[in-house]
Amino acid sequence: MSELEESLYALEWNNNISVAIFTVIFYDYMLQFNKEVTFVWGRQWSMMTCLYLAVRYFGIFLAMFIVVVVSFSFYADADF
Repeated sequence: MSELEESLYALEWNNNISVAIFTVIFYDYMLQFNKEVTFVWGRQWSMMTCLYLAVRYFGIFLAMFIVVVVSFSFYADADF
């Protein structure tokens, strides 16, 4: 296998694993959303509420951003 084929295979494997992990995390978020609305969104805002929401949602958005940027930068650098 050439170096390009190995890189494409590794990228495809990484993308498949990323999609699987994102699906599991999204499923967990949907299971907990009803409780979150009741216990977080329904109460008065405080510093802890803001920290909870930042930790809960910033990580998933950061992970999606990194996957998209890494994927596009790889394809932009590849000579097909």
